[in-house]
Amino acid sequence: MFTRAFAQNAAPTVSLDGVDVLNGLEGLEGLEGLQGLQGVQGLEGIDPAMLEALNSGALDPALAGAMPPMFAKFMVFAAVGGLVFYLMTAIGQFMLSRTRGLPNSWFAFLPILQQVNMFQLAHMNPWLAALFVVPSLLNLLVLGAAQVSPSLATTVGSVVGILILILSIALIYFMIKALYRIAKSCGYGVGLTILFFLLNPFVWLFLGLTYKGTTAVNTIEA
Repeated sequence: MFTRAFAQNAAPTVSLDGVDVLNGLEGLEGLEGLQGLQGVQGLEGIDPAMLEALNSGALDPALAGAMPPMFAKFMVFAAVGGLVFYLMTAIGQFMLSRTRGLPNSWFAFLPILQQVNMFQLAHMNPWLAALFVVPSLLNLLVLGAAQVSPSLATTVGSVVGILILILSIALIYFMIKALYRIAKSCGYGVGLTILFFLLNPFVWLFLGLTYKGTTAVNTIEA
């Protein structure tokens, strides 16, 4: 932490963990007084605006231009990574669906329809994919109730919270069941089902590339 000391008829000092910087600070006003810190060991690479923000205890709005580049890079990396994983899942599921002879294999490339396709591969009711959508619709009810009155929003929110919890448990159960049935139909078992949850895109791509239809679909046990 930087601290400033001003004494009458004395040059201002800046203490950095016990190190006093006495030179170059006569005109310590805003960023101008921080120029003398450029020679302090370990501070050469620090932006003066960052020093000022740290010294004042608040980030200067102008500093917003210095931090976003790293955040932007992270967001781009996350977006590209998410897109790659999504395409891996879609391609693998599409290839497996074509091998299985599903009429709408292209569903694998679209959100929600991808889940419809998954349940079809598992020979389960495709309407179970609605479990991915209903919680979001229920949250809209809470937002609508909030526009009427806070008390109504609290009541509706409590009910919706319980419903979402129940739906989430049901979704997890049917997801496990569907992925297990798919894994078993491809000649695998519990081990691949666990990998589905840990390395989902890779497992889908693996099945899409390796499954040749040697295991009959109708041998799946409920």
